[in-house]
Amino acid sequence: MKWYVKGWAKMTVVERGIVVRRATREDLPAVVAINRRELPENYPYSFFEWVLYKNPDLFLVAELNGEIVGYLMAERGVITCPIDVAHRLGIPHDSVIHLLSIAVKREYQGRGIGSKLLGALIDHCSKGSITSEEVFRIICLEVRVSNTRAQNLYKKFGFEIFTTLKFYYMDGEDAYLMIRKCF
Repeated sequence: MKWYVKGWAKMTVVERGIVVRRATREDLPAVVAINRRELPENYPYSFFEWVLYKNPDLFLVAELNGEIVGYLMAERGVITCPIDVAHRLGIPHDSVIHLLSIAVKREYQGRGIGSKLLGALIDHCSKGSITSEEVFRIICLEVRVSNTRAQNLYKKFGFEIFTTLKFYYMDGEDAYLMIRKCF
């Protein structure tokens, strides 16, 4: 069963007991806990607050039985993107969505939760409208070269490797910059 509440601002997707919805300030402690536990890249709490404040419609959580088990946060434009993807592709900066972070609690991985979060973002971007003026052309993200599981998920959703970012992570590991067209 899958259904949508009308309008992205109140967007909720329910499928097999998994609820994907916009994050709220009250969700941030659980989101930060997932980030700290599951990812080697840990952002300060204030970064999560800033992303939620600036991009509330691009910050999603996944719930199962009332428990937050995953999240996805993205931003409009390429503010924190390491290279100017928009310039290289000849498109406006504000037509890019930058996927900043996605994580699912380890004990819930393999249940399609990451796919539901990513699918909700792609669906939103492909429809091209938070407001009638906004049209998104691409989604970009960085992923560790060693994280083949995440790369396979992104490829399943149409992302392609755009370039390699040498020594991108704090531990010196390279990253792939991956992009997906929204149209």
